[in-house]
Amino acid sequence: MNVSAVSRSRVAAVVLAALASVVLLAAARSHVQTAAPTSPAASRDAPAAPSVAPAESARAERARAESARAESAPLEGAPRATATVIWLTGDVLLDPAFRRSGAASGDPAEAYASMIAPVAKHWRADGDDATVIANLESPVATLRREPDAYLEQAEEIFERTGHRRIPSPLNAPQSLLDALTRSGVDAVSLANNHALDQDRAGLAETLDAAQARGLATLGAGRSDADARAPRFYGPAGARIAVLATFVRDRAEPPWLSANEARLSVVDARTIDEVRRAAETSDAVIVAVHVVAELLARPTPGTRELTASLIAAGADLVVVHGPHVVAPVERIESGGRRGIAAFSIGNFVSDMGKEARPGREDAPRFGDDAADKWHDPRTRSGLVVRVALTPGSALDVAFLPTWMHSDRWLIDQGLAQPPITFSVEPLAACGPPLQLRAAWPPEGYDAMESWVARHRDAALAAARITSAACARCTEGAPCRWRGDAHLLRLQ
Repeated sequence: MNVSAVSRSRVAAVVLAALASVVLLAAARSHVQTAAPTSPAASRDAPAAPSVAPAESARAERARAESARAESAPLEGAPRATATVIWLTGDVLLDPAFRRSGAASGDPAEAYASMIAPVAKHWRADGDDATVIANLESPVATLRREPDAYLEQAEEIFERTGHRRIPSPLNAPQSLLDALTRSGVDAVSLANNHALDQDRAGLAETLDAAQARGLATLGAGRSDADARAPRFYGPAGARIAVLATFVRDRAEPPWLSANEARLSVVDARTIDEVRRAAETSDAVIVAVHVVAELLARPTPGTRELTASLIAAGADLVVVHGPHVVAPVERIESGGRRGIAAFSIGNFVSDMGKEARPGREDAPRFGDDAADKWHDPRTRSGLVVRVALTPGSALDVAFLPTWMHSDRWLIDQGLAQPPITFSVEPLAACGPPLQLRAAWPPEGYDAMESWVARHRDAALAAARITSAACARCTEGAPCRWRGDAHLLRLQ
């Protein structure tokens, strides 16, 4: 055979190989495109089916997904490996000023969703498989109880809690649930001291309203068994169980109806429930609601309960209810180690509405505590991000937040009503947030320094830091870069 013949033969072989590769690639793509779709909810709540795509194609898909998430402004410090990811927020309370602002907008649900959007963009960066759980501290139901419904229990509340603050029955509109759904929230925890404010029938209506919007519910149910049941997220190897429960601060009011809707409350069964959840999962989160308003430190009872939960199998205990940020600590109990966030504060609330630059009430505790309407600590919060990758330890991080408004500007005549609200994610060091462009220069420095001071106080109380802050020095101070920081217990 001559040289030209050999060349032609080699060329033909190369062409045939290339054609074969094209055919195989087309077949692979066809196989992927015709695979049965899986809903995000199904993939979160059950072990994922093994991929049928070729390994190279699967790696390419993952690379494209990672690239897309990177373009969604992920938080500094967020692990990017494939993982089961769960976000948990503090208390969601829809105060009257929020309602007025929402009504003035003409679309309350969109107004509330816009208020949450600055934080929601960060959990959206984790993709559709991330699960977001909000603590909804209000029924969404027909109004049945007026503000004096708990007065007859005043002495009992004082005996149990040591303070004389009488809770007011709460209720929220349906548009709040619409806003949470639009914001990417997947589930609501209902195990708290306001869940029965509109009677058991109101709790049942809340369950129906949430479930009608595709929101799962934790800590409450149509039966006691359903209320206490854990919810499971992620595949085998990265399966996380989440339980929600409530430390009751008073007996159930005598006016409650016989409706079967129930809450999960801490009792003799709780420890065994955590132990069983640990047997069928790779990590356990327990969300506990306590009534300890404005206490920036855990009570002895909360510490004892947390230690028992960790000994039983909890890897993370998240406490809400005090409305202020409290320490995050590593706890060793019963031969196990876990993390306790003793209060993550508020998420959506106008509780500190009277707190503003130039008007400071020193935080106090117990019966002498500052009025919560004047306490700036109630504006601070932590949103918890939990990630579990097969073969790795549970990654627990915290996003600091601030309930921001321009009420102070309106009071000074520098802005016009209605009040604009937003839940802002904060940088952990340096300037805490980027005030909107319309914010007048007369109030810019005062508000920025005020928020920074209370941000620093909240993070000091929580005892968490960001690795990014270690790169800030006096010679090269931190500057706002349009991002927030995930913080971890050091």
